[in-house]
Amino acid sequence: MSNPNRTDLDQQQLLQESFDSEASALRILDTSNLVPSEYDEIDLTYVPSGNGVGEIQTVTYKLAGDTIALLTLSYNSDNKLSSVVRS
Repeated sequence: MSNPNRTDLDQQQLLQESFDSEASALRILDTSNLVPSEYDEIDLTYVPSGNGVGEIQTVTYKLAGDTIALLTLSYNSDNKLSSVVRS
């Protein structure tokens, strides 16, 4: 029996395992400390080959043309997001 509260979009890697059936709760990813409060442009690059091929590799936040944050996303051998690092 499927759970109507569960949202898995594994094929698109958009949202995975958002419903924790053991805790009967939604998992929340807090990105407030990763994403700057002010930006006017977002540039994306994509993984060309290997783990995570076709998925987002970097997210560059800019304000008035200046880079203010860079997120680098890494994927495991199952092509699932494994880490996000801000620099």
